[in-house]
Amino acid sequence: MFDASVLTGPVANYPVADSFNRTLERDYSTGDIPHAFVSSAVWNFRGWTAASVITLQSGVPIAVTQATNFNAFAGFGVQRPTLVGDPNLPADQRTARHWFNTAAFAVTPQFALGNASRNPVRGPSYRNVDL
Repeated sequence: MFDASVLTGPVANYPVADSFNRTLERDYSTGDIPHAFVSSAVWNFRGWTAASVITLQSGVPIAVTQATNFNAFAGFGVQRPTLVGDPNLPADQRTARHWFNTAAFAVTPQFALGNASRNPVRGPSYRNVDL
C-alpha cells in the first residue's frame, strides 16, 4: 500500500493537510508509475549465449515539504509549502541537481496552511539495460 498523506500532512500523523480543502489530497499516489516497459532477449551465436533485459519507466511522484513547520508543537512534523508557480521544468532545463522549479514554492507562514498538493512534482524516469 502506498500512502503519502501520512508523510505530507501538517503534522506527521494527520491524514489530511487541510480539512477544508480536500482537493489537495487528490493527487498521484506515491507508487504511481503510469508507464513501465520491460523486455528481454536471448541470442545464441556460435556457441555463445547473450541475454539482455531492458527496463524503462516513468518517474514516481515526489512530496515537497518545507523545512520548518510553524504550526506544529516544537516544529515537529511537516508542512506543505505555498505553490506560487508551475513546479515543472521543461525537459531541456532539468539536471540531477535541479529537477523541478524550486522557485514555484514559497514558505507557508505561521498559522497558515500551504496550498501545494501532496505530490506536486514527478521524479526522473528510470532506464536500465542489463546485458
